[in-house]
Amino acid sequence: MTFTAKHLASFLLLISIVSEVGIHYVHAAELELSIDPTHQACEVDADCSLIYDRCDSCSCGVGVNRKYKTSYVGMLERMCWNYNGPHCARICAPLGLRCVDSRCEVSFAGENAR
Repeated sequence: MTFTAKHLASFLLLISIVSEVGIHYVHAAELELSIDPTHQACEVDADCSLIYDRCDSCSCGVGVNRKYKTSYVGMLERMCWNYNGPHCARICAPLGLRCVDSRCEVSFAGENAR
């Protein structure tokens, strides 16, 4: 693959977006977002929202405070817009989001209820 001015422009745009919203790109090979733990803070269940954090669909999702959801969804869309690597078949079904110990958590089928 040849690195072109278009690639450089896309990379610089990604860096500016990351800096602006405080979302950090973790592993280039896996295309995974790092979720800021402060963005998972909550007071009640209604504060929480589900997002996906990987381009390859190998995540069942994580809980974040709903005020950050749009930023994370947009970041993932921009990061993954041209992803053509392997994908996982999701076999998990989130059952709900809860605020547990002031942190948004996702519950899945087969997990013990708290």
